[in-house]
Amino acid sequence: MGLIGEADGTTLFLDEIGELAPHLQAHLLRVLDAGGEYQRLGDSATRRADLRFVAATNRPLDELKHDFAARLSQRIEIPGLDARREDIPLLIRHLLDKAFRAKPELGTQFVDERNGLARTDPQLIEWLVAAPVHAPPARARPTRVIALSTSRENFLAPTSELEAELDLPVATSPTGEDMPDRAAVDAALSAATGNVSRAARALGLKNRFALYRLMKGYGIAVPQKDDET
Repeated sequence: MGLIGEADGTTLFLDEIGELAPHLQAHLLRVLDAGGEYQRLGDSATRRADLRFVAATNRPLDELKHDFAARLSQRIEIPGLDARREDIPLLIRHLLDKAFRAKPELGTQFVDERNGLARTDPQLIEWLVAAPVHAPPARARPTRVIALSTSRENFLAPTSELEAELDLPVATSPTGEDMPDRAAVDAALSAATGNVSRAARALGLKNRFALYRLMKGYGIAVPQKDDET
C-alpha cells in the first residue's frame, strides 16, 4: 500500500525529514497540496489519503525546500539533552524496559514481576545521566548497558567497564569541596594493598565507583585483582 496509503485515517510520522532528497520533498508537497491525493508506483489510478503529517529533523529548516517547509506550519522546538538532563532517566528506563521485554534472556532477575519494569541501581542511572551528552555508545544501546553491568541484589548495577565506556568526568564532591588529590589516592590504595573498596572508605568516598572515576581522571590503573569487599 505504501506509507501514504497505510497512513490513511491516521498519522504519518517521518523522522529525519531533512535527509529526504529535494525531489522526494516535492512529491510529498504535491500530496499535501492536493488534499492527500497520491498515485502508487505503476498504478494508473489516483488515490486519496486522509492523514495528519508530522516530521522531525535536527537540521535548520532553511535546508528544506522552502515551499515544503512552509507546509509544516505547527512547529515545536525540542532542546537537546544537554538542556534537559532530567529527561535522560526517563529515556534510559524506557530503553531498558523495551530491551528486557524484547529479549527476556538478558536477565529476568532484573525485571520487577509486579510491573514488568527494569530494576536499576540508582548509581547506574546517575552514571548514565552524568555521561557526556554526545551519546556514548553504551547509553545509546541498552543491550550494551546491560552487558557492561552486574547484579547487585537483583538490581542492574554499573561496573568499572561501563564507567570506562561512558567517559565519565572526574567525580566532584556533593558539598563542593575538593576531592582527594592524586597523592592521597595513591597513599590510600597503597595502604589498602590495592583494594579499591577499602581505599574508597578510607578516603571518605561514597563508594568504590567514585574512586574508580578519580583513578581514571588521575591516570591510575585499576588493580588487576580488585577485591570488592
